[in-house]
Amino acid sequence: MSSEKKHFNPFFLWVTAGLSILVIGAYFLKVWPFRTVETMELHRPAVNLLLKRENNPTVKEYIDYVQDDPEKMSLNHEFSNKALLKLSAAIKSMSSAAGYRLVNDLAAADAYANQITVDPLAVTHADDIIKSADILTEALTSLQQKKYPSLSDESGKLHKSADDIDPEVQTLDQRKKVKAFFTKAAALLEKMN
Repeated sequence: MSSEKKHFNPFFLWVTAGLSILVIGAYFLKVWPFRTVETMELHRPAVNLLLKRENNPTVKEYIDYVQDDPEKMSLNHEFSNKALLKLSAAIKSMSSAAGYRLVNDLAAADAYANQITVDPLAVTHADDIIKSADILTEALTSLQQKKYPSLSDESGKLHKSADDIDPEVQTLDQRKKVKAFFTKAAALLEKMN
């Protein structure tokens, strides 16, 4: 009897190992999908908020209040106080309607607005109005940049009118500048609304 040794051929072992490596590599490189789950990306259509009319009553209330009578500013600064508080409420309401979360703390603007009615004879009213106006302008500009980018000119006019208020001059002596700030804010809000 002849003793023949069977010789094992490693060819099939190498082919099987090679195919296994290719399949594993294809899986990790996402060439061959083992899972046939379809994924669909949903994109919210871009909405031009300028074409969408909010008709926000808080914004309308501010606009009506500011446009009512330009000579309302008096020594007790009630007009400026209410205008600043109504502007703050309008900005909050408009940002909520536009789905925008304000970063600015409008409570500080409200505090400065309320400060001007504490002592009618104080000489710091212009400072408090400027501080409140700056906070409100930044909040309104932030909303404008994120949700209404085409209104950058109006926002620039609002910034300029806020910068025009002079802290060294008493408020009643520059009532036209203060009123201009309120009017520019109303114009910007009206276009957003």
